[in-house]
Amino acid sequence: MAALTQRRAQRRYPHSVTHCQAVDARHMPFRDGSFDAVVCCYLLELLSSEDIARTVDEFHRVLRSRDDWRW
Repeated sequence: MAALTQRRAQRRYPHSVTHCQAVDARHMPFRDGSFDAVVCCYLLELLSSEDIARTVDEFHRVLRSRDDWRW
């Protein structure tokens, strides 16, 4: 699904910088502040309370601060 989404995004928005990859949302292999947005669908309801907290912390870690967004 991630690879298909990546290909579609590149075709539809050829000048955008996109990165679609399937990873463990609790331990993402990205640097702090790497992304402007994180999209997560149909995941949190499948996780334990502890893993939800861990995942949201990871989202926060990999997101840029609003002041650093690339407009």
